[in-house]
Amino acid sequence: MDVNADTNKTKNHKKYRKDKPWDTPDIDHWILEEWNPDDLPGGTLLEESSFATLFPKYREKYLRDVWPVVTRVLEVIYTYIYTI
Repeated sequence: MDVNADTNKTKNHKKYRKDKPWDTPDIDHWILEEWNPDDLPGGTLLEESSFATLFPKYREKYLRDVWPVVTRVLEVIYTYIYTI
C-alpha cells in the first residue's frame, strides 16, 4: 500500500468557490464609507416583528406570571440607556 496515495488525491473542498461578478479588483473592501441618517429612506433601523412560540404547559403559567416583571425591567433599562 502506498503511503503517499492520500496526498496524491485532490481535495474537493473548493468545488463551490466560484468567482463573483460583483467582486472585482477595483473595489476596496477595507474602505470605510461615510454614513449619515439621510441614507435611510425610512429614517430608522428599528423594525418591529412578531412571532409565536409554543411552550409546554408547565412553562406557560410561569411565563405568564413572570412576563410583567420582564417588561418592567426592560422598560427601566431602555429608559436608562436613552436618557444618558
